[in-house]
Amino acid sequence: MKKSFFSTGFNLKEVNPEIGKTYPVFGILNDLRIVDGQVRILINSNIEAEVYLGDKDQLKIMYSRIFDTGIFFIEVKEITPDGLIKGFCSTIIFGKSQAIEC
Repeated sequence: MKKSFFSTGFNLKEVNPEIGKTYPVFGILNDLRIVDGQVRILINSNIEAEVYLGDKDQLKIMYSRIFDTGIFFIEVKEITPDGLIKGFCSTIIFGKSQAIEC
């Protein structure tokens, strides 16, 4: 399914994710939890992914970026019947922070 938004030729293509493939996902980091020593993030409220963080400083940065937008590279491991995508996040690219520091 393709939807044209602008006369410039920009198109949005709907993708049905496949298990085992990696996809770049633009979205919002909704939540971050540590479960059994593993860091799990929630993206766009429908993608749950494990992520490897090398040290506590990276964990602090991730906590500070909750509700910020970014690009998340997700390897799909499972798709639940209710549409939740579970996988592994290998790379995260955040833009400029949206927070205003006073």
